[in-house]
Amino acid sequence: MARGRNRNKPDATGRNEQVERFARLPHRILLSEAYRSLDPVARALLTELVMIDNGKNNGSLWLSIADATDRLGLADQRPAMRAFDDLQDRGVLVMTKDAHFSVKAGETSRARCWRITWLPFDGKPPTHDWQKYAAPPQTKARKATDRGLRAMARYRKALAAHKIPTVDFTATPSKPAYFTLPPAEESATALPANGGIPPKSVTEDSASYSAGTMGNGGTARSAKVAVEPG
Repeated sequence: MARGRNRNKPDATGRNEQVERFARLPHRILLSEAYRSLDPVARALLTELVMIDNGKNNGSLWLSIADATDRLGLADQRPAMRAFDDLQDRGVLVMTKDAHFSVKAGETSRARCWRITWLPFDGKPPTHDWQKYAAPPQTKARKATDRGLRAMARYRKALAAHKIPTVDFTATPSKPAYFTLPPAEESATALPANGGIPPKSVTEDSASYSAGTMGNGGTARSAKVAVEPG
């Protein structure tokens, strides 16, 4: 029982005993021409497929075009279809089983089945088909690849030259000016905003009291307020 209650308790190193699942996209993939040539829909679809992988089921990643469309929040299936084609063209994804409709619903999945090429599958090492991809010249894929790689090169250059500052979260931020209120001043001077009439002052007449019976037999005391005429 105690073990179940404390399974999320940080250990001596500050880490949680329970390991959180995550979708892993290695930097060597993110920096490759195969990935840089993909449009945002194909990149998002790749993330969905990596999310399905649990470390043991690569090659059995079932995902249909209809489900992929819904998972990506799209209203049209055509962008998802193109994304599947692009992922296969780049060598990132391999279809291990095509969709089939001869079986009854619920008997087995009728969706397409996929394998991610940088991950091992069925006890075999990764094939890394994505490493063979080179974007053809004078194509949209080539232009997208070159733009992405140039942007990454600019970032690394700026980082190496220490031109990208690090935010200091330890410094105490200064209080904004609107938190500083001007001191209050008392004045009986007639102001133009009041039509030239001096402000009325309110004083408490602490010598006057009124008594009333409470529900529990007690008494209450209230102060009368006198208002001086303007």
